[in-house]
Amino acid sequence: MSDSTIQLSIPSSANGGSSVAWSAVINNVSADDQQFACQIWVNHVQVGSDQLATIPAGFSQTFSGTFTMPTVSSEVAAYSLVSIGYYPEYEGDSSDYKTIIETGTNSFTVSCSTSGNGQITAGPTVPTSYQSGTQLTVSCIAEPNYSFIGWYENGSLVWSSESYTFTVVASRTLVAEFSYATIATLTMIPNPVQQGRISMVSVSGFAHGGLVTFTLLNGDNTSTGTYWTQRLDSTGAGAFGLTFGNNPGTYILQASDGVTITTKIMVISAGPTVTISPLSVVVGGTTTVTVQNFTPSTPLTISINPGTETVSGTTTTDINGNASFSVVVNGSNIGPYQLTVSDSLNTRVVTITITQSSTASYSSLVITSVLAQAGAPLSINSLSFSFI
Repeated sequence: MSDSTIQLSIPSSANGGSSVAWSAVINNVSADDQQFACQIWVNHVQVGSDQLATIPAGFSQTFSGTFTMPTVSSEVAAYSLVSIGYYPEYEGDSSDYKTIIETGTNSFTVSCSTSGNGQITAGPTVPTSYQSGTQLTVSCIAEPNYSFIGWYENGSLVWSSESYTFTVVASRTLVAEFSYATIATLTMIPNPVQQGRISMVSVSGFAHGGLVTFTLLNGDNTSTGTYWTQRLDSTGAGAFGLTFGNNPGTYILQASDGVTITTKIMVISAGPTVTISPLSVVVGGTTTVTVQNFTPSTPLTISINPGTETVSGTTTTDINGNASFSVVVNGSNIGPYQLTVSDSLNTRVVTITITQSSTASYSSLVITSVLAQAGAPLSINSLSFSFI
């Protein structure tokens, strides 16, 4: 527990180089008479010598003196030290602190300028003198398409908001720095995009000629594991086609080169499709049927009108609604036939052309003649041929 309290009194401001009067009251709060020392420190340096006094228990003593005001605003500290029983040894017991503002003969210059596209809205744009201790506010505003970075002094950031208030205690050269505000865009056409189809991705407003990383995320921002980079042109723009083979759902496409923007993507089902190859089949020939985006894990019904068919292969769709199988055309009539593939929800019809060979050739042709008398008829004993 302290044996004393101390209270310092100084003026709130003074001219640099002037003499400042101070006083300090030490109150002995112990039960015994005590010898005390009073010290005054300015900016962590003691001024003058210790002032000593024996103060009876419960009484106080006033100490006073002067010091020369520094040329900057300063901190003044008063310390009460109590004797530890053998002169001249003392130990710190209590303290009091005050700040004095330098306001008189000293003045400093302050100037503000900009780097980048912005304007100073408050504060001196040419070197201007201010008395030490003056409260000064400087502020600025960015021009369109630019953003404020911060107030800098000698290359170091001193304040990150547009408005900066400080006490003038030294000359200062402040620079408000601005940078081009990248207005990056990311678009997709079409969007929504059918599964397996191409959508045109366009970006602009990025770093000129920079490298942009594209990342495809699930709708909940988790990774799909798909990402790639794209070099942009000298204007910071680029365009490319992107095939979305992902399952139907919501996705997020992210483009980043330090500036990051995103756009939502809707991948929708491409709808049921049926393709056949070849499209033209001779009677008894085979064509391959490929089915996509039908109802998953569902049996298919296949028919040919006006013919008949023999089907081999898988006729139940997989978990993605796809299947592939062969059809043997058994119809006897040539011409276009309708191949129909259906499940409980979907039906698709495609045309298949059935042809029949029309090339004729003979297998045998025998002509036998007998030399007859003049004027007698020629006799053909046998003639046979066939078409295949």
